[in-house]
Amino acid sequence: MQAGQLYSVASSAARDFRGAIAHGAASGITNLPLPKALFQRSRIRSIAIVGIQDIKWEVDFFWSENGYQATPDPDCFLGRYVFASAPIQIAAAGLYRNVVSGLDMPLVDLDAAIAAPQFLHVVLANVDAATDKMAGDDGAVKLIVWAEPTLEG
Repeated sequence: MQAGQLYSVASSAARDFRGAIAHGAASGITNLPLPKALFQRSRIRSIAIVGIQDIKWEVDFFWSENGYQATPDPDCFLGRYVFASAPIQIAAAGLYRNVVSGLDMPLVDLDAAIAAPQFLHVVLANVDAATDKMAGDDGAVKLIVWAEPTLEG
């Protein structure tokens, strides 16, 4: 059963995903703090990404900060979303934006169990055919995830 309230979990363009990401490559794990309402188990309902550059992204979610591994057993993969469409600019100017809604993906941090703090462990993969993400302010990107707590815990 769902609680019916959505909460946002957002990266900071000034702090997160600051390094360059070549096309076909991925960032390291970024740990985004969860609001207390999303502790235990929740469902990801929507993902938005806003950036300086015109890049297609894949967003990968993990239940541990140990993230993706070289062998299957210790891997902590929860799910992913690949933006199939190119990001848009409003009136052909400014930032590039992309969003998807209507998702039903698990969100859980098993590193922390019930204790605070808890995190959304996420990796951004650059799936663009040719564009490399630049480092620093020139390649700034912000990820916003909307999630809904479950009532089952």
